[in-house]
Amino acid sequence: MNDNIIRELLENLGNFENLNLRLTFFQKRKNDYLAYNPNVDRNICGRLIGLITDYLREKIDLRIVNYNPVRPCADGELESCEVTYVGNYNEVIESVERADCVNTNIDANKLTFYCIDIINNTTDFRCSVFRRVTKFKRLSAQGILARFNGNTLNTIDEQLLGIDGCIDLLCINNRLFIFNHIALERIFRINVEFEQRARRALECIARTNKIMNFQQFETECVRNTRYHKALSRLVENEIDPNVVFNNFDEVESVINTFNLDIECSGLGNERQIVYSDASQIMDIIRIINDAYCRSIICSRNLVYDS
Repeated sequence: MNDNIIRELLENLGNFENLNLRLTFFQKRKNDYLAYNPNVDRNICGRLIGLITDYLREKIDLRIVNYNPVRPCADGELESCEVTYVGNYNEVIESVERADCVNTNIDANKLTFYCIDIINNTTDFRCSVFRRVTKFKRLSAQGILARFNGNTLNTIDEQLLGIDGCIDLLCINNRLFIFNHIALERIFRINVEFEQRARRALECIARTNKIMNFQQFETECVRNTRYHKALSRLVENEIDPNVVFNNFDEVESVINTFNLDIECSGLGNERQIVYSDASQIMDIIRIINDAYCRSIICSRNLVYDS
């Protein structure tokens, strides 16, 4: 992973004359994406590059870390993952090839995000900038959009959308750099990936036979997308639930040390965690993910949602 990726990008953005830009707007629908390629004035392209450059200069010292679906990264960090992680990256890119370049009656209120493809003709460097669209749907539907013409205030009847220099996601060399944590879910269909990984994790947990009332536990986990993310971390961290539950003395120790509202049943190798209600789910997942820790120096009890 290249920690100087922003510097590399800034170097390639430095000579505007060597850049080719393509601006594509997307409507994310239930089962697919619609893409629109408007003609963009070269002056607008120049302003966009300037805005993006200013934004990136403020992020140049960020430390790159792996994307964690459970929690955003800390200040001073920049999350990153492979494009394959989101599952449907190619679906978005392929929709560009079918983009509508003719339609002049686009409903701006239905647009979800846009992508700026930037290619440096002299270095073959290329990247894609993703940003959710700033819409004025509520204001245009329930209020008045207006502008001054001299000392006269005139209404604006056209639908408006906002384009700025901020970046939600940046793709370089098949790797995504995530400036806005929630944008990954809003732009791509990563929730589908989370659910699939969650189901795989639940299958592994079921085979241990260490959770009493597992069927209710599984049903609630599948129903709630929050648990999908937490369970997917078990797959990503390559956690083997058998290893965890083979140390059941330590499982009980964690429950007691952290005063968790969880009971255990049975003796010896027949011991099980007793699942009662949804309030226990995150604690149980954290136990399996070995997220309960004790610091070495200060001996503090910690929860680390890795």
